[in-house]
Amino acid sequence: GYLAVDRLFDLEGAQGVAVTGLKPVGIVEIRGRRVEAMSEGDFVEAGTKVRVVRVEANNVFVRGIHNEDMEG
Repeated sequence: GYLAVDRLFDLEGAQGVAVTGLKPVGIVEIRGRRVEAMSEGDFVEAGTKVRVVRVEANNVFVRGIHNEDMEG
């Protein structure tokens, strides 16, 4: 499930779920892929829905979101 750096930029704005707690770094699953990500802000508990807020180089930054914020 490793994504190359150039493919990480495609994740910007995407939604997924925290597989592990982000303290601030952990694993998230987005579009069926597991990616190492960093929480932008507070601790994110495992199972929390997240959104990718930005990608810088090979760093994916996410923020926990509420159910009503999810697409679809």
